[in-house]
Amino acid sequence: MQKYRITLFASLALLFSANVFADSLTINNAWSPEAPPTARVMAGYMDIHNNGNKEILVEKVTSPQFKTIEIHRTVEKNGMSMMVWQPHVHVPAGKVTKLEPGGKHLMLMHPVKRLKAGDKIKLILYLSNHQQQTVIATVRKN
Repeated sequence: MQKYRITLFASLALLFSANVFADSLTINNAWSPEAPPTARVMAGYMDIHNNGNKEILVEKVTSPQFKTIEIHRTVEKNGMSMMVWQPHVHVPAGKVTKLEPGGKHLMLMHPVKRLKAGDKIKLILYLSNHQQQTVIATVRKN
């Protein structure tokens, strides 16, 4: 009986800790500006809140609505703005990382179909804690 209680307690503790870690990111204000009809690229923005006590990296983002999604940041060099590919988005423990115009953002490339204001985009974030988080972004008029 004692062995059963220890196994049950250990299983519940593991389940609880996994759920706390999985729920440590909260995503707010996920959106994408509507692109011109012939555009093959859109941008994605959001606020990523890390409610946990360990840093988390967003290592990859996919969507059934786009062939490719890359993480970029905008930098200025010699008075020119350019986008630089990033391997991940770093979200420190207890902090908010913003993906926003003029900063870090998602490049949503080669849409399967044209998306207009009011449409929803399903984004799947692959995290360094081996979890996935689905986010729904809204397409907005610029």
